[in-house]
Amino acid sequence: MTQLVKTDERLRSVTSSINSKLNDPNTREYGLICLSNFIEEIDPGRLVAIHEQLTSAFHLSLKSLHLDIAHQFLARALPHCGKVPELNQILTSSIVPKILSFFYDSSRTVRQSAHELQLLKICLQKYHGPCGNQRANLERTLLSLVETTVDPGELDIIARVFPLLSTAGGGGTNGIKHTEDWKLMVTRFILTIQDSLVSLYGDFCPILDFENTQTDKMNLPECTEKNVFQRISFYKNRLMKLAKLVEHYLSDPFPGPKPVGMKSIMNIIRKMMIVDLMSILKSYVPHPREYIYLSVVIAAIHQSALLLLRSLISCVGSNILTEGADFEELLLQELKWMGERPEAFAELRIGVYKTILSYFEFSHNELSNMKTLIAWTKELRNDVQIKRKSIELNFSSKVKGQKKKKGLKVSGKVEFMATVISASSAQAVVILSNPAVSVLSLRILTLLIPTMDPTTHKEWIRL
Repeated sequence: MTQLVKTDERLRSVTSSINSKLNDPNTREYGLICLSNFIEEIDPGRLVAIHEQLTSAFHLSLKSLHLDIAHQFLARALPHCGKVPELNQILTSSIVPKILSFFYDSSRTVRQSAHELQLLKICLQKYHGPCGNQRANLERTLLSLVETTVDPGELDIIARVFPLLSTAGGGGTNGIKHTEDWKLMVTRFILTIQDSLVSLYGDFCPILDFENTQTDKMNLPECTEKNVFQRISFYKNRLMKLAKLVEHYLSDPFPGPKPVGMKSIMNIIRKMMIVDLMSILKSYVPHPREYIYLSVVIAAIHQSALLLLRSLISCVGSNILTEGADFEELLLQELKWMGERPEAFAELRIGVYKTILSYFEFSHNELSNMKTLIAWTKELRNDVQIKRKSIELNFSSKVKGQKKKKGLKVSGKVEFMATVISASSAQAVVILSNPAVSVLSLRILTLLIPTMDPTTHKEWIRL
């Protein structure tokens, strides 16, 4: 289209024609569609010739902020037009502040849409100054959306927007203010998650206490539910949503360094997993109905903790090895209580094994000591049940500078290792408790077995 508009005069004429449609409520939507497509096709170098017409177009588009098409147009136009100094000035001083004011307007009756959240994300990424002036209002509105959303897709979008709040306003020298804000927000989320855990686990686990800190929690309303199940669901949903936010603080890109407090995050993960289903079922409790309800949600809470743990590993990389012993013990306890019901908790087992594999990327498939390794392999074997008195494990290894060898002992540098389960008779049967679980379990065992000493190898195969 713009190839036909060769002169600046013609470019201004087309833009004015589109503006006339924007000015008419009956054709405003059509005008936004036309302008959105038109702007994307124009070379940024030519936008300066129509900056007056575009300024008028932006102001007219603000009249349609109740329409998703306006959010889509602005999300496309802001990054494109922000490259032009004449336009960027008006966007920063007038357009973006009005977009933000509409987003957190308490008088609005329509919930913020996914397109509007995407527009806010672009504003936070491109226009730190005006966003800094509205920071408190934006945080309050986003927290309200987190509390009330029931849509996982919407929560995911909000979780991607939230960390960008820490980039609002000036960053100071080397972005130190943004970095400090990031750390403060993560701390506040962790304290609020802990508050929800105390409400959920308090009677069952009295040792669950608060960290001593002067940092305030998030300003969220107290639960007023009288119904036991509704109250448990309320706190479960809250802590899982907040854990999702922390996941994105850890995993999403950030313009400055992330001062990750590994110990505090590991501590909250440990607290999320401190109560397990089997211990609930075995315990005598004065209020059985409450614990039955808690047992319904416990697996989801543990799954959320594992997702948070994987985000932590992804964020800190090999630094997670400084917490290696605690990490291994935490997952060993998880494997043990699930091992009491080998046929159950498939999704949770998959979550545990994905977390182990994430850890192995940085530990080079090794654990801190042989005792932990033996305990892990014992629990992992629960996922593969073998119907035969004897079965042979063959390891095929490709060793640098040598031919392929079979057996458990290999020398040289191992480039690849695969496990093959075979038997002396076709009557041998390997029963998988759950195919997906067993495949992951065997994969982990394949990585662990070569790190055993020869004596442990023999004992393991004899089991």
